[in-house]
Amino acid sequence: MCLVTVLGNLLIILAISADSHLHTPMYFFLSNLSLPEIGFTSTTVPKMIVDIQSHSRVISSAGLPDSDVSLPFLEAWKRDMLLSVMAYDRFVAICHPLYHSVIMSPCFCGFLVLLSFFFFSVF
Repeated sequence: MCLVTVLGNLLIILAISADSHLHTPMYFFLSNLSLPEIGFTSTTVPKMIVDIQSHSRVISSAGLPDSDVSLPFLEAWKRDMLLSVMAYDRFVAICHPLYHSVIMSPCFCGFLVLLSFFFFSVF
């Protein structure tokens, strides 16, 4: 299931980058939403499967700074920030359709994605 999720997200990224009709802000944000999903799936799910198989219910204090615990929280915050940016894009598209391409320029979309990826990485 882990492999299917990673391959599905990679397929989304490849399909959006390959088709020029999909180079709109909504699909740009969707492809960037696939990146944290790949990170979450490849770090959290294998650790969870190992813990289930070994019947381990203990999180050691040495494991807290590792990516097993801190990375999934960062990935969740990135996903939430990207979902907020996607909601803002839909708001602009519905409420200001004539100004959508001006407001959601490629430069501004790139800035919003960089902001979502690096804002919570600093903290």
